[in-house]
Amino acid sequence: MRFILAQFCSTVFLATAILSFAGTQDGQPTARKSGIEIETVLGPLTPPQSSQQLDVVQPYSATLRIVSVEPRFEIEVTTDAQGRYRSELPPGQYTIAPKKSGFGPPRPPRPQNLTVQTGTFTKIRLVYDSGVR
Repeated sequence: MRFILAQFCSTVFLATAILSFAGTQDGQPTARKSGIEIETVLGPLTPPQSSQQLDVVQPYSATLRIVSVEPRFEIEVTTDAQGRYRSELPPGQYTIAPKKSGFGPPRPPRPQNLTVQTGTFTKIRLVYDSGVR
């Protein structure tokens, strides 16, 4: 019950932060959108024969935690079947942390820190290790 309440509060806070960030100008919403675009992939798909083959990957749906540094809040999101997730977020410092699901492959990537700037979408690619060698 605590988890559900905490997640609800985090979602309400994030929605409020996004709406307050949008602001208005002459009674009209401003177009200063910012946020994140996440891509999650799984690889390598075959044992690499050379360093060029390390980039042979496929889209991978994954559950991630987005943690804001200041003000502190956390949300959990899942990338789609193409391994993509896009969301508007206010400018600030964030950590994207993969949620580990069980034991064994694939091995999730390490948490990544990023900065969202005003008026831009910050792109990040997370590669899950398939274990294929």
